[in-house]
Amino acid sequence: MAVLALSTALFGLSTPAAFAQPPAEQPVPASDKQLDARDRALVAAAEQEGRPEVSILVAAEKGRSDAAAAELRSIGAKVRSTEKDVDYIKATLSPEAARKAARLDSVRSIDVDGLIAQDDPKEAGAGNPLPQPAPGANTPRSNPYMPTRDTHAAQFGQLFPFWDGKDVTVAILDSGIDLDHPALAKTSRGDRKITDWYDANAPDSGDGTWVAMSQDTHTGQFTVGGKTWTAPATGGPYSVGVFSETNGASDLGSAGSELGGDVNRNGVRGEKIGVLQDVTTKEVRVDLNGNGDFTDDKPMIDYKVKQDVGFFGTDNPATDVVERVAFVVQTDKSVYGTEDTPFVDIGIAGAEHGSHVAGIAAGNDLFGGKVEGAAPGAKLMSVKACLTTTSCTDSGLTDGVLYAARNGADVVNISIGSLPALNDGSSARAQIYNRIIAQYNVQLFISAGNDGSGANTVGDPSVATDAVSVGSYITSATWLSNYGSETKQRENLHPFSSRGPSENGGFKPNIVAPGSAISTVPRWNPGAAVPGTYDLPAGYAHLQGTSMAAPQATGAAALLISAYKATHGGKRPPVAQLRTAIYSSARYIDEFGAYEQGNGLFDVFGAFFLLQLGPNTDTVTSSVEVHTVLSDGLAKPGIGVGIHDREGVTAGKKYVRTYTFTRTTGSPSPQFYRLRWQGDDGTFSSQHNVWLPLNQPVKVDVQVNPRDTGIHSAILQLDNPFTLGVDSPILNTVFAPQELNARNGFSYSANGKIDRNEFKSFLVRVPQGTTGLKIDLTGGGAAGKGQVRFIRIDPRGIPTEYPVNSTICYNPDAGGGCATGSPTSRTVTNPIPGVWEFYVEARRTSDVPAAPYSITATAITTQVTPNPDVIPSLQAGVPLARSYSVANSAGAFNGKLAGGPLSSVLNLRPTIAEGKQSQFPITVVPGSTSLRVTTGNPSVAASDLDLYLFNCTTGSCVQTAVSGGATADEQVTINNPAPGRWIALVVGFAVPGGTTDFDYADMFSSPTLGTVSITDTDAQRATGATWTASATVTAASVPPAGRKLRGDINVRTSDGSIVGGGVVQIGSVS
Repeated sequence: MAVLALSTALFGLSTPAAFAQPPAEQPVPASDKQLDARDRALVAAAEQEGRPEVSILVAAEKGRSDAAAAELRSIGAKVRSTEKDVDYIKATLSPEAARKAARLDSVRSIDVDGLIAQDDPKEAGAGNPLPQPAPGANTPRSNPYMPTRDTHAAQFGQLFPFWDGKDVTVAILDSGIDLDHPALAKTSRGDRKITDWYDANAPDSGDGTWVAMSQDTHTGQFTVGGKTWTAPATGGPYSVGVFSETNGASDLGSAGSELGGDVNRNGVRGEKIGVLQDVTTKEVRVDLNGNGDFTDDKPMIDYKVKQDVGFFGTDNPATDVVERVAFVVQTDKSVYGTEDTPFVDIGIAGAEHGSHVAGIAAGNDLFGGKVEGAAPGAKLMSVKACLTTTSCTDSGLTDGVLYAARNGADVVNISIGSLPALNDGSSARAQIYNRIIAQYNVQLFISAGNDGSGANTVGDPSVATDAVSVGSYITSATWLSNYGSETKQRENLHPFSSRGPSENGGFKPNIVAPGSAISTVPRWNPGAAVPGTYDLPAGYAHLQGTSMAAPQATGAAALLISAYKATHGGKRPPVAQLRTAIYSSARYIDEFGAYEQGNGLFDVFGAFFLLQLGPNTDTVTSSVEVHTVLSDGLAKPGIGVGIHDREGVTAGKKYVRTYTFTRTTGSPSPQFYRLRWQGDDGTFSSQHNVWLPLNQPVKVDVQVNPRDTGIHSAILQLDNPFTLGVDSPILNTVFAPQELNARNGFSYSANGKIDRNEFKSFLVRVPQGTTGLKIDLTGGGAAGKGQVRFIRIDPRGIPTEYPVNSTICYNPDAGGGCATGSPTSRTVTNPIPGVWEFYVEARRTSDVPAAPYSITATAITTQVTPNPDVIPSLQAGVPLARSYSVANSAGAFNGKLAGGPLSSVLNLRPTIAEGKQSQFPITVVPGSTSLRVTTGNPSVAASDLDLYLFNCTTGSCVQTAVSGGATADEQVTINNPAPGRWIALVVGFAVPGGTTDFDYADMFSSPTLGTVSITDTDAQRATGATWTASATVTAASVPPAGRKLRGDINVRTSDGSIVGGGVVQIGSVS
């Protein structure tokens, strides 16, 4: 970007400018297409439950939706809808066909429709915060409680009140917006704020607010299901249905429903309420007083048409909470005269999340005073894609964005996401989001996720290339006002804020914005601040997360769009220009890496000036080698868009990565670009400029020199000095770990002090063959020592402790316990080889400003001999003496060799075909301590099998465990399994040549089957140590025909963690 003298004289200019278009999508080869692990699990669950169909969301190859629909029909699919403008198809088909669908020529990617869990944004846990003054009617607009000032949104709105979101509609894709909250009722100009309310969840998605209506119609008095109803005697005819307060096992009927099964707030759970629809006019009446007479109920139509709103319950003005729930009706699924069931939706904002997000983006006169959301003049479109629990639906998240884009939204907020292992933006939803953004010129702002502080934890769908992924920022003032926590750092990132890059080196998150806020929630909710800080009135709560950061950015963008529309004849800015203005003007925070913050903190003023000038950057694509444990699974194996080298990097060793840049838009003549590095610590260097011709690849070498250990990241900016804005910012991230080898005794230690609300990251390379990775922490616990924890991130970017946005594993306990072990010592058995990250964090309630800590990572590698120990035969009840030797070839530990119960084992060598499944029933005996199932050793080496385990002990089968890697070697283990029937399901996901033989084994362990008893005691086992332990093997009884007995002998640390072992194989028992 050329240096510019920006002036307010430019505000009124309508500067014409070319803007970058996204590069054309390249078709994905059929050999590289497959369902991801989550989708495979959903298909397997449907199969086991006996469901004949699953619903899929299909991103067809660009321009090939008709061909994709035809191919889907050819494998038996029912195509429900086709959206040709974005090449999006919804279909239902058999589970077996779903696996085939992923590889169809015209299909780019597939998502199986299911539920996606939201993170809990509540701040919980023990602590004694410093009491703070509560926000209220006299709180100024610029405040730390609703910190819109951090992006300069508050200041911009005060300086330019005529551009405070006026003429902008913000769509909130979430759990629905409360229609009964004063701060969400009017814009700053007194106009109706919520202009549309739509449920994007399908009637069969699990959303309990859909009411099945009868095909039979009536007038006057009639009886259905033993109940007499009265419809109007004229008009109609009328269809009837019943809305249940507990409809939907995953929604209103769930124990996790925020409404608790009591929609009308009268204290009675599970009431049933009649619903009547005029099949001619589509008007709906709801029997609110329960008298069965619909003639005294108001006819309602969709909110968008007449803004009709009804209420379940009657408020008691003597209480703080409001004992009523607003609702709307939706009639687009009530189609009569077909074989399909008609449905009416009773639209309710049954969870707090959506209303809280809406208040941040565009709330007006919060607390009846001066507190505002980022864009108080903006209007809101409520698009429901979630339930009254913490779940959302895949189809709602996709269809909802399409609805918003087609119905007048100027910008869309999505505070939802999940963390797949391969977070490369290849999901159908991410692909369709990119297309909607381009097709409808509507920008999406999406929360980055709450799975940080580890690298490569950014979630889907924020990894969609053209979506703005938003991380969570916080200042010391907000730490104090919203948490009662004093912190040293003036500005920070929330520890839970997900970090980049995406798996393919993609630039995510793109920006950060404030992620803590006091905002609006439905008024049937009592006020909820961090306990001990202050009290809040009903309808206001503190929530935290990237879910709160995204609407800060969305609302700030609404200000930019408002100003642009006012100065450009009512036109919306091109989305590419909007993104360029935001990214190029964001304030980079030097204390954090580029992989953590992206371009930096959203700056409304900077983005405003640049957008008014009209960014005219060109599109430059990039490709470069990527080295991670998952990089072979990328669309083009081993190739991404930015340097992402988690594996293969050594501190102090230089190497070169070669980029290929291709300019795909702009002048036909070669263009000059400067190459600049932002946020670099000296790790990256390159030539200073490059000429890029149109549509011709150019190679540029980047020298990588990580001088010390840690994560090194920087932004490479390709910038044409004759265009406004940075043309192509590219994220570069390399991981230089501490080695765990003989030179350091296979152990690494670090110590220091950790400030309150601070986190420190460490990397270690775990060698191949390591049998245990042990992390030990000294810190916290006693009074005056602080409250600290450590979290481990595996080489795939997946936290071992989950959810990290919670109170788990602190020392002392913050209320969440530590399910994966002790807060001070935890061990991963047979860890994935590669670069592991772990970080130390001091909680907001840490009782000292800086807590001392020491942390040690040790790689342990043990070998038991003989292994396997083969015993040809045993006599039941007669012990057999054995002896085992153990060698420790890596890190020192304190431990012993331990035995345990024998297992009943079934070994098979079955055959499976591609796309087919095999079921293996297992009857687990009472008292079993574990159940394990394994597959492997395929006759066709490249076979990919998936393994699922179902608990059928209650009469219905529930998926309990899954192993779905890219090979045939899969394993699942359940501790203390319930006795009774279980089923292992093996699926031939990909089998070159059609069929393969493979090894199958299931085993359950129980003392009733016998034991391996070992005589050994805990002792210090140094590197290179060997020792011998005596043992006896006793079989209690003869196993059933076809099954054999085996024993597991484990090397255990003194805290019981397994760091190696062996197997005892018993041929027969007599």
